Amino acid sequence: MSRSGRQGVTWIEVLIVLLIIGIIAVILRPRFTKDPTAEAKRWRGQIYTSVQWYKQHHRTYTADLGTLEFKAPPESKYTYEITSADSVSFTAKAFCEDLEGDGGADVWTIDQTEQLTHKTAD
Repeated sequence: MSRSGRQGVTWIEVLIVLLIIGIIAVILRPRFTKDPTAEAKRWRGQIYTSVQWYKQHHRTYTADLGTLEFKAPPESKYTYEITSADSVSFTAKAFCEDLEGDGGADVWTIDQTEQLTHKTAD
């Protein structure tokens, strides 16, 4: 019980609850968006982080997603691969043959500088 004898919720408790709700909303937002490329954007970040961790521990990049224990979700629309890797650079790609049903391919690439490139071929 508080000093004044009143029971209630403090501002800190309210802020903590709002912070938790905000974090959950940020995590779940990509699942509910209509953006068909949200999957590639989310997974390329995981690939980038994994490749950088590997480089820190092995002093080279790897071209093997299995080594990074990366697995695309079973319902994935994209194919993921590391197209090149050596001791100074890497390039990873997320590729979807016909994402929007218009016959065009959707390709995302990322490199060691976290340079993200998006190309579509219609």
